[in-house]
Amino acid sequence: MNTLFFDSKRNQWIMTIIAILSMNVTFQTYGAFIIGTVVVTFYLYILNHGNVDNLFSNIIFLVLLVSGGQALVFESFNWYNFGGVFLIFLMPYFIYGNNGLSFFKQYVRLMYIFCVISLFFWIIQNLIPGSDVFLSSISAALGLDPGSNESLIIYNVEHSKSALGLYKNPGFLAEGGVFAALIIPALYFDNIRKINFFSRESIVFVFTLLTTASTAGYSALIFFLVMVMWEYRKRSISFFLIPIMVFSIYYAVVELPFMYAKVTKMYNDEMNVYEDNSRATRKGRFLSARVDIDLIMEYPLFGKGIYMESRYLTEEEREIGYSNSYMGVIGMASRYGLILWVVYFYFFFAFLKRYFFIRNPNPSGGHRIFKLCFTLSVLMVSMGQNPFPSPIYLVMVYCGFYLTRPQLNLRKLAISENKHYNA
Repeated sequence: MNTLFFDSKRNQWIMTIIAILSMNVTFQTYGAFIIGTVVVTFYLYILNHGNVDNLFSNIIFLVLLVSGGQALVFESFNWYNFGGVFLIFLMPYFIYGNNGLSFFKQYVRLMYIFCVISLFFWIIQNLIPGSDVFLSSISAALGLDPGSNESLIIYNVEHSKSALGLYKNPGFLAEGGVFAALIIPALYFDNIRKINFFSRESIVFVFTLLTTASTAGYSALIFFLVMVMWEYRKRSISFFLIPIMVFSIYYAVVELPFMYAKVTKMYNDEMNVYEDNSRATRKGRFLSARVDIDLIMEYPLFGKGIYMESRYLTEEEREIGYSNSYMGVIGMASRYGLILWVVYFYFFFAFLKRYFFIRNPNPSGGHRIFKLCFTLSVLMVSMGQNPFPSPIYLVMVYCGFYLTRPQLNLRKLAISENKHYNA
């Protein structure tokens, strides 16, 4: 299977759009959307490749191992959840198998478009009183989001405001934190060959991140700015970046009420609940993380939560829909177990190391700390969300699998791929 290049650009763009929009509330609300996107990606993949490879069989084996292990341990099973976990892990396989390394370039371009769209609606919401109610009425009329009437597919209406009195920008996702988890990779991929903070894409990505009012997004942005500062440290332009850096740190740590003071109080309150309750509900980020750590220690191999029958710990969790930690690294291990967790992050970091080499074989300046800053930024956005089972991040993992093949010559690939990249 040729996983590096593919001729049909149209199909690649379709695949990338599906990967991005599959995280939208409307797509996740209706099972028909989920099944439809998997069918489309499978059809386009088979149409152009005709068969699957050993990664496909490895995914099937690993998912069968985890889902089967949980079914035996908790004596619970249903076909809906069993099939659902396969859809989660197989759709990104078809997407990467069809797009190859071209996926990341297309991802940057599409995220730029979605960011511009989000800024358009965000400005309307902040300038025109009552526009949020009007947009929600459109969602309700079309039945796009029966739960909250917020999704317009290309934008999700936000009714809450930041500390500055401005509406938050969730983009096309449920909230700003999830949007930030997709913007951060796009921002780094856009700067992977040459750091250009003042490019059109980078400016839009950074400004959009600021409008999300996401704690995790701001923290992730700080590490990106550290890399940019390192790149421009010997130029006069660095003096322009210093105020941005200072402002970001100050705003992220001190000024916003949902930051330092609130997070500290939240942590203390939730830990008190944990100490006083032998079966605490996973309500709140710190409490849910602490409870899930206990679950990881109790069920380390297969985790807990694939099946609805064993997903919720209390009735309150079932009512509010909390089913695992919002701290992504912990939530991933709690839901799927340490076997899958270890495999996942092994190939995720393999992707980061090898894909960066392909795009930048001889790093200098800020690129010397690119991988470190990328890792820290991803960890920051995953402190409040769990983006790791999403198609975007799974595509990175599957790319890491292919890039670790022993027969692959990365240096030759870097030369040929960069010619293709510039085309």
